Amino acid sequence: MKKKVKKSPKKTAVKKKVKLAKKKPVRKTAKPKGPKVLGKITHIFDKISVAIIKVAATLKVGDYVQIKGKTTDFKQKVDSIQINHKNVPMVGKGAEIGLKVINQVRENDIVYTAEEETHLVVAPQPSYPMIQPIRSIASAPQVAPKPVPPPVRPVVPPTPKPVIPPKPGYDNTKFLKF
Repeated sequence: MKKKVKKSPKKTAVKKKVKLAKKKPVRKTAKPKGPKVLGKITHIFDKISVAIIKVAATLKVGDYVQIKGKTTDFKQKVDSIQINHKNVPMVGKGAEIGLKVINQVRENDIVYTAEEETHLVVAPQPSYPMIQPIRSIASAPQVAPKPVPPPVRPVVPPTPKPVIPPKPGYDNTKFLKF
């Protein structure tokens, strides 16, 4: 017969209380005050000066934007926003819009919000004078200028056409009449 072995009771380990370090309150860091990214230029129509922008934040007509890129850096006012050839007053994140630009831009240029409107680039004025319609004044009588006689050219008498003698045969008979 086997002897029964008594198990001795297990000793329980005494757990020591560990003091937890107090967490320090996290300081909120101030966000850098810079221009907010509004979007990125994805396509350009050079002839009509329109840029297609993928919008990353809300944008509305009347806002000021700054377009910055490798060779581009200017500010302008948003005069009109178009989606599918229709004017809209405001757009949200994710929309692709058409924006009339006043300077040349490139694809992948970034569009930011512009805080100040003092350094805006003014649209270039044409170097040639604009054609203005002439307005006639009804109260003032119009004096017609005297006609200038045409210059006198010497008249050369016309040369007579040479007479071609008729060819012999058929006596100038016409066979078909049209």
